[in-house]
Formats: sequence, C-alpha cells, structure tokens
Amino acid sequence: RVLFRSPSRANCTWVPRNPTMFSLSFMGSASKRFFEFFVQLFCLCKVDALQNLHGCHPTQANGGSLCNGWRIERQGDLGGGCVEQGDLFGWHKQTNGNSFLGLFVETGRIKNTPQTHLKTALRKVVEQFGTEIRLTPSQNLIITNVPPANVEGINRVLKEHGVVVENQASALRAASMACPALPTCGLALSESERVMPSIISRIEDTLKEVGLANEEIIVRMTGCPNGCARPYMAEIGLVGRAPNKYQIYIGGNEGCTRLNRLFKENIKGEDILTELRPVFTRFAKERQPGERFGDWSTRVILAESPQPAAAAA
Repeated sequence: RVLFRSPSRANCTWVPRNPTMFSLSFMGSASKRFFEFFVQLFCLCKVDALQNLHGCHPTQANGGSLCNGWRIERQGDLGGGCVEQGDLFGWHKQTNGNSFLGLFVETGRIKNTPQTHLKTALRKVVEQFGTEIRLTPSQNLIITNVPPANVEGINRVLKEHGVVVENQASALRAASMACPALPTCGLALSESERVMPSIISRIEDTLKEVGLANEEIIVRMTGCPNGCARPYMAEIGLVGRAPNKYQIYIGGNEGCTRLNRLFKENIKGEDILTELRPVFTRFAKERQPGERFGDWSTRVILAESPQPAAAAA
C-alpha cells in the first residue's frame, strides 16, 4: 500500500483532508507484483515532477520521502490509513504566503441560476485576477495561489454574483455527489444530477425530524450501475436500475475504504425516504457516541441481514 499526503499543504492545488490509499489486496500475486511496480514507478514520477515544479529535493522524514511538504509513506507509518475524505471550503492559507478558496459546486454543475451566477463569477475572477482553477474528485472547485492583495477583490466579485464564501452548504449537501445521468449520458437508466438536490433536501428534513440536524452522511447517486459518482463506497448509495427505480446501498465509511451493501431493491424515487426514515430513526436512538451512519448501519442493520450468496462469492 502506498499513499500520498500533504501535511504542510505547501503549494497545493487540491488539498484532501487525508491521504489517498491504493490497496492491492484484491489482486492475485502476479498481478499484485506488477501493479506494485507500476505504482512505485508512478510515485517516482510524481516526486520527480514535484521536484521540477517546486525546485525541491526529497529528503527522508519519518521513514518517508518528503518534498516541499509532500510525503510518500508506507501505509503502516500512519497507523490507520485513510480515515476521512472531503474538500476544504472557504479561504485557507498556503505555506508560500498565498491562499486558496474552496468552492462547493452542487452535483458538479457550474451554471448560473436565478439566485447564484457561479459561471459568470468564475469567468470574471479568472479574467480580472488571472487565478488558477482546480477541479477536485468530489466535483468541487479550488481557486488557488491567490496573493493576499487579491483576496478581497475576489470576495467582492463573488458576492456581487450571489456566491457565498463561508457556510456554503450543509454538511450533508457538501458530502454529496451525483453523476450527470439523464439527459446527458447515453448509459443512464434513471435520473441523478437533476433530482439529487431535492433528495438531499428531503433527507435533511427527515434527519431534522428524528433529531439528527446537521449530521454529515456521505450520499452519492448515479443513474446506472456503472457508478461514476462512486456510490458503492458511500454511506448511502442510490443507483438507478430502471426509470425512477433505484437500488439503495448502505454501510460505506467516512474514508470511503469500505464497500457498502445492498439494502433495498427497485425503490421508486418518491419512496426512497420512506425506506430510509425508519433506519434514520433507529440510528438516532441506537448509535454510539460519535458513530457515523455508515459504521452504525454496518454494525447493526447489515449484521441483521445475511450477505447474499452471490455478493459473498
């Protein structure tokens, strides 16, 4: 297992809260050895690229290679590996004196709405300040390497177009993802991007009713089983199987290092919350202190339902 991490966030363009981990346990020995060689070669190329980009030289620190704050280590050096994922929103300092701004983009669609002109705002920011834009694997944006003198100007442009910098989204909404699905994708069997915002709103209302307001649950939705929004690692995964019919998966973890399992099959879109409400009610009453929904559902709900033979195989 190999992982990347940036403890100092030096000159970062995308900053995950924790490392990305490559696990090879699912491979046979021959394939594993080949893939290990490939990953090691990739890591060496990555370090070389960082050296060329930032003019630094790797040194040994805590048993790992360190380059301007980027460190490549063995997974065991961290004692637990990847435990959480997610983007940083709002303004944050880089170690080079500049700042970066994380912006939440719901379902990854950069567009203008009657309330928020995000597309226009970003174009003006880039034209006026010459900023760098980075896309994150969670469908969000980062405006990076912003000099201190430009921070207020960027805030002003964003505010003029209705784009908020602080408290951009609820914890639940910020952790959600959806694929484009209909009408863009020819493989889509059901809706995803266009219905996800309303589903998140309904989940938020239900959580509030059962005493779980502001609870973060990773919810991901796709319009077909190909899973382009990575629903099979989410705490709640909604996967389209037919027009307005979804499979509900539960049991992923915060770090997205555990696959979830099928909970309900062929559920109509309007009935998703009908199926989840009793589970949320039990979660509110039975969870251990600080326990996340995915961990609780694996410990309790999935333990009550034997894994199907086909899935176990």
